Amino acid sequence: MAPKSAKKRKVEGEQEASTSSEDVKKSRETRETTNGFETFINFPLDEPAKALLSQSASNRTIKRHAIQGYGKFLEYKGAGQDELFDPNVKLTPESFGWSEKLATNFGNLIESEVYPNEPERDAVFQAICKYMDLYAVTSSKEYRSIYTAHLMNHLIHYKNRIVKNKQKLEAAKTQGEIPEDLVESLRDQGFVRPIALVLCPFKKDAYDFVQRLKKIIYGDDSKTEVWNSHRFEAEFTGGAKDLTDKVDLPEDHKELLEGNNDDCFRLGIAISKKTLKLFEPFHLSDILLCSPLGLRMILNGDEGRENHLLSSLQMVIIDRADIMLQQNWEHITLIFDSIHSQPTKIDTDISRVRNLYLEGNAPHFSQLLLFSKHQNELFWALMLEKAKSHKGLVMHQPILKGNLSMIDVPCCQELHRFSVPKGSTQSDERLNYFRTLTGILPEGSCLFISSYFDFVRVRNFLKSRNDSFVSCHEYAPENKVLRARDMFFHGRKNALVVTERFHFFNRRILRGVKQLIFYQIPSHPLFYTEFINMWSREAGRKIKIILLFTDSDNLRMQSVFGAQMTKSIFASPRKIQAIVSE
Repeated sequence: MAPKSAKKRKVEGEQEASTSSEDVKKSRETRETTNGFETFINFPLDEPAKALLSQSASNRTIKRHAIQGYGKFLEYKGAGQDELFDPNVKLTPESFGWSEKLATNFGNLIESEVYPNEPERDAVFQAICKYMDLYAVTSSKEYRSIYTAHLMNHLIHYKNRIVKNKQKLEAAKTQGEIPEDLVESLRDQGFVRPIALVLCPFKKDAYDFVQRLKKIIYGDDSKTEVWNSHRFEAEFTGGAKDLTDKVDLPEDHKELLEGNNDDCFRLGIAISKKTLKLFEPFHLSDILLCSPLGLRMILNGDEGRENHLLSSLQMVIIDRADIMLQQNWEHITLIFDSIHSQPTKIDTDISRVRNLYLEGNAPHFSQLLLFSKHQNELFWALMLEKAKSHKGLVMHQPILKGNLSMIDVPCCQELHRFSVPKGSTQSDERLNYFRTLTGILPEGSCLFISSYFDFVRVRNFLKSRNDSFVSCHEYAPENKVLRARDMFFHGRKNALVVTERFHFFNRRILRGVKQLIFYQIPSHPLFYTEFINMWSREAGRKIKIILLFTDSDNLRMQSVFGAQMTKSIFASPRKIQAIVSE
């Protein structure tokens, strides 16, 4: 069963992207019946198109599409002239040249899943199958079935193309010398074999991807040929923690603890006819399935310098970016520095390498997909800078109502806005404002810091003025964490400094808080209200909350305060605003 199309909807105040004419709609559907792979891979890239795609996507023409109940999709124009994205038009796998078997297996797979928002699935499906770069904000994991099937379709067409071209060359060779123009017309490969990179935060996510890949390839067929399947089961399952006595843990944290949470792995996957080969050497693999940490270790790292393996990628997928943000986003940054870099040496037949790789145009023939549970400024920055597909870019803006309604205790929130003249000085200006805001921290002060980099700077500052404080951060050993919590609770230390990453992986209840200071609003939206609810119960009175924010925190603010309230907060001329709840 293919994804059903979304009915035409219109959001008040937003221009509807699709036409209301049924005849034009049918015409659009007919035109889409083509081989998506061929239209993507054979695009004639000229100099004006290259110049357009080489700059940040923020400089391109933007078209807004609205879907009722789901928000907006911003379409950043690619190099083609046609309008590509319209989430209100019905498209099926067959309309993109998928084989009947692949479409059937995909239909059976998604039919067994529960996708909470059908228009969301339709929009994601269309953007992916049209080879557009995509940033999607979704709480569902069923998008994995879509990108897995799309990746499989791409591999099928890519491999068939190579086989057919090889047959043509062999046929020409039997007739004598191979014409030069024939050799040029049959260039079909990159510098190396891997053409897809799938980044997942944990082994349990990689395991889920492989299970979906098996269902896409084999469907309900009981006869499957998977190499090293026993080793895969042994290494990528298990490790789950017993949560029977953890009834008070938030549901998202329980999900985090379930399954194999190993965050350092690399897996090469090759597909040959009906055989799925796991644990293949990377240079013989079609798909590289890695965690950010696992991949970084072989890119100018302690375990090798294998940057060339990323030189010919045609698809890059970042799955659960919100989790990777809590691990170490620097890994992602360094990985993207290596993607599509020119290799210093190659072992392939240079006559088969496509000119687009030789000329440095690989980023324009590569698709970038990023999926996250919530918005973040770093995700937007990555997509606007690195999304270079000639098909264009689609960015999702969900409807954000915030979660202040989850605060169930009386509190006074003081919102302190400070100015940042340049984005590069944001960290300095935040520290400067914090210095002027507070004197020696009084007893019962808890300081929440989102970034470990900021944590180090604030810790050094507090030490320099002899504040009485302890800290809980992600690198602290368990015995020091227990000691810090105890000293703070019993008043032997005035202040407790906590990093977001520590809370993300531990979710400890910290007692003794009388004043809560958010050095920056959390990147995880639930943490703001979670901290307030958890600690104010201990205070037994209305707790005071101080939040420092600036213009660059707009996306984070929307996730917590909602889009409308955030707009009002930023529109106010007041530098300090207050929200009081009883």
